[in-house]
Amino acid sequence: MKKGFTLLELLIAFLISILVIVSVYNILNSTINYSASSKQESEKINMKYNLTRLITDDITSVTDNNILKSSSFGNTTVSFSTLNTLVLNKMISIKVTYLYEKNILYRIEENEETGLYEKFKLAENVKNFDVLAFDNDRYVEEFDKIGILKFKVVTENDDIEIVAGNLNR
Repeated sequence: MKKGFTLLELLIAFLISILVIVSVYNILNSTINYSASSKQESEKINMKYNLTRLITDDITSVTDNNILKSSSFGNTTVSFSTLNTLVLNKMISIKVTYLYEKNILYRIEENEETGLYEKFKLAENVKNFDVLAFDNDRYVEEFDKIGILKFKVVTENDDIEIVAGNLNR
């Protein structure tokens, strides 16, 4: 009897091995791509949730109805007083400013009494930021009192609209 394999048997074994390796590679590649896209989607959802919660807490905790909105040279700022602070561990009125500049949305906390000044980066790759006020039956750009506000944040991947406030203000 002959010992060893024929050339045909070796070629068939080689082709089967190649098919198995290619299949395993495709499965691993798909898993890695799915994991990366899931992570990106999860980060997007998390950012949207945190931004919504923060803005809603800020608006529902305002200490007075005055709000200042300004836009110049592509930068937009919205400032008001609130009790919602990320830094201090006490109920104290702080000035919060949402600042949009150079495609980044920031939130600035200030309080002269405590010397507080903190600047937080909320979102990157922001294409547009605006705040509108609800006036009877529509949203308007010009306002000076806090009632119902709509914060619009447009990023490369998402359009976020956050509506918060109180009709009784």
